[in-house]
Amino acid sequence: MTVAGRRIQGTIPNTMTLNFPGGDGDIPTFSLADLSACAAKGDQEFFRREFKDKIVLIGSLLDVEDRKLTSARFTAGPERVRGARCALPQPRLAATFVTGTIPGAYVHATAINNLMRHNEVREVGHVGVAIVATAFSALPLVQPAVAGLFALAATIGYRFVVADRDKRLLRKSFALYLAPAVIEKMLASNRPPVLGGETRTITAFFTDVAGFSKLSENRTPSEIVALMNEYLTAMTDIVEEHGGFVDKYVGDAIAAVFGAPLDDQTHASSGVRAALACRRRLDELNHADAAFGSCRLDHRIGLNSGDALVGNIGSRRRFNYTVMGDMVNVASRLEGANKYFGTSIIASEATVALTGAGFVWRELDIVRVQGRSQPVKIFEPLAEAGQASADDLARANAYAEGLARWRARDFAGAVNCFERFAHLDPPSALFLIRAKAFAANPPRSDWTPVNTLEGK
Repeated sequence: MTVAGRRIQGTIPNTMTLNFPGGDGDIPTFSLADLSACAAKGDQEFFRREFKDKIVLIGSLLDVEDRKLTSARFTAGPERVRGARCALPQPRLAATFVTGTIPGAYVHATAINNLMRHNEVREVGHVGVAIVATAFSALPLVQPAVAGLFALAATIGYRFVVADRDKRLLRKSFALYLAPAVIEKMLASNRPPVLGGETRTITAFFTDVAGFSKLSENRTPSEIVALMNEYLTAMTDIVEEHGGFVDKYVGDAIAAVFGAPLDDQTHASSGVRAALACRRRLDELNHADAAFGSCRLDHRIGLNSGDALVGNIGSRRRFNYTVMGDMVNVASRLEGANKYFGTSIIASEATVALTGAGFVWRELDIVRVQGRSQPVKIFEPLAEAGQASADDLARANAYAEGLARWRARDFAGAVNCFERFAHLDPPSALFLIRAKAFAANPPRSDWTPVNTLEGK
């Protein structure tokens, strides 16, 4: 069917499926009695406002005559006059009159309204009806699947809320004592931890606050606790940010590991970067943190790389995830060696070899530490590659030349080299004293340039 050049879609020729408005609808209805009283009153403005340029249908609104059963019955409300009133009040009884049919005049008005607004109902046709019917007929088959999905969701929700609560509590509680990587490893194994370990190549990291006993003399325990908590939190954050695992706290000291429990092929570089970052962070805390107050903290860091036993070590009733081995003891001794050289970070030759060209190093000495017969060549990291200042490089070059002359027994030449920076570089000042002493009183011919740090 075509109206005014527009084709009306329909499954039956020359028919249109009406789209009845919901609720009260959008077709205004007026009382003929009210309009008669309005005309008698002479209110032309009301007629002009309500009926100008409008299509007007006149019909009855009786309760038994000329009424049609339509789809509007599903949304039918109280039948009443929906248009504005002019002279007479709204009848009370009309608001309570509800029926499932509508007057025929509304059917014609709805048809006109649909044609004007192009919003008639467009039927889906035989194919669409078949699809809808098939979809509804499939509901009994889909219901078990939907029920299964709902049961699965409920099970997952129950597990997350109830069954996994113990794991979440374990993770949250032990996160205060263990590294996250260790906790995840315990949970993933789905069995209690047991004694035992494995040999792995790692980098051990030891740090200690210099002069802590003297620092504690003039402060209350609460002040010391606040200071240490601030310091240990800052250092721990840096260690873990660089992939390290804090093994334990011993008073003001931190023992950490890089390369375990998670694999890290660059554990030596990670440890050195963490040490440099800890030194920078402590300098910031000394200048800005309120907890530090007027005191200034200095710390010493020792680094060593090598094979160590890594795992759960202790008694059968109580144990820790930790590391053991000669290389760990060396790292601890190197931390103490900083006190002798006046430095803040010392690393072994093994650590330097694993870092490649990633850092600017200064060789300090060859030392024999307590508990180890073989001497250890030790180094100080000055900065990451490309970040060392010109003063750092000049100081390192002068020290390297002085150390070479020292080992060649040219003590007078060593004095000249160490004198250049002895006023601001503690290692240079230390070797200057030793070089002057040997220049005045040369050692025996069997002298070896190895420094023994017993008790350090």
